[in-house]
Amino acid sequence: MNVQVSISGPVFAQLLHQHAISPNNQEGLLLGEVSERRFNQINDQAAVNELNEIILKICSFVPCEAYEVYTTMLEIMGEALNAMAPNRGTQLIGYYCFRRNLPLTATFRERRIANAFARFCRGAPFVLGLFSTTFNENFSIHSMEHSFQTVTYTQDGPKLGPASLRVVNLGEDARQEYRTLPGSAASLQQGTFSKLVNNIHYSRREDNNVRVLDKLHESLQEKLLDLSREITETLQVI
Repeated sequence: MNVQVSISGPVFAQLLHQHAISPNNQEGLLLGEVSERRFNQINDQAAVNELNEIILKICSFVPCEAYEVYTTMLEIMGEALNAMAPNRGTQLIGYYCFRRNLPLTATFRERRIANAFARFCRGAPFVLGLFSTTFNENFSIHSMEHSFQTVTYTQDGPKLGPASLRVVNLGEDARQEYRTLPGSAASLQQGTFSKLVNNIHYSRREDNNVRVLDKLHESLQEKLLDLSREITETLQVI
């Protein structure tokens, strides 16, 4: 069974903006719809396999404070949860957490909370969304990182696994879809120019300054060649 998470572009942008303007960590509930579709897949041997896919569509979100809908023992408080997320044609399908300058890896606490919400939802697939912010060394580039995972119940209990996120617009045209791509080799070289400038010593002598510029130009050329090779290798792998 394949589980896919989808969210509209405006809702996704609003969620990221809410995190960007917040001075503290945040968490909240994800509301949406759950649908299932079946389709046939033909492999190289011309065999037809019938596959099931569950789609968790995020329609809105509700911010909440820590321990507002769960206890210190990480048990769900049903009445508080129902009062915060009333049924308006949607249902509780996920929980999100925003943390600054931390890796996008679910902690033990977040796993416990996601499992508790999944049990409260009677074992239905549940979404865990993690958000974080990162900066390059000179703070000139700010990026918002995100990771979505799903909690599914198996014979061995709840299982947390990665989920693909599909960000779509409100239109019906496929060309209006947003596409999220993994980090490229270019994103790993952020702040390279500042590093080169800081490593080159400046002097007031004009002849020496010419050599400084030559050295800077030579270093930039070497970095660009290295970056070009990395991008070529990445494209070959893809």
